[in-house]
Amino acid sequence: MATQLFGMIAAIVFTVVYYRWAVDRPALNRLLVGGLVLCAFVTLYIVLGVAGVTNQNDDQVGTTLGYVGLVTNLWMYASPLGTIRQVIKTKSAASLPINISIMLLFNTILWVTLSIVDNDGIIMSLNITGILLAVTQITVYMRYRPNKSTTAHDDGPSLASKQISIVVSPSSGVAPVKSPMYKELASPIEMWRA
Repeated sequence: MATQLFGMIAAIVFTVVYYRWAVDRPALNRLLVGGLVLCAFVTLYIVLGVAGVTNQNDDQVGTTLGYVGLVTNLWMYASPLGTIRQVIKTKSAASLPINISIMLLFNTILWVTLSIVDNDGIIMSLNITGILLAVTQITVYMRYRPNKSTTAHDDGPSLASKQISIVVSPSSGVAPVKSPMYKELASPIEMWRA
């Protein structure tokens, strides 16, 4: 229970920090409301099931909750693949979160090991699927691995072989031109200085 409590507190803290610095708050609000509604429905089902309103015993409620967890975990394991279209289009895996994919691989391997010890076929099948998804993500990353000079936004021709000279002359009265590729973000450190 302590592990789950720590995870919930960490998730709340991460969500608050993400929300604080989010650019598209209306979309984030819709996502958060959807998540809260889903959690409320699952909680209501559990409360009604344990109270006997659904005509299920505790084991049946637990099994149903296990299937909800199974779907949620599959969704989580496959989530880094949501950027796969961008990776194939740009031929760069810079947008693929490789650290998450590697951690998912280790996590699912540990869960498969535990499911073998516990003889739990549901957990085993879920996490074997997770292993396959993680290996797929890592394979795609290795196939389209970005080099140090490539970014996910690099769509133009390479200028590495051409010589470019830049002349900087100070002139007053000229307004700087804002780049469409660069967006200035507020620093999280500024929040603590105030």
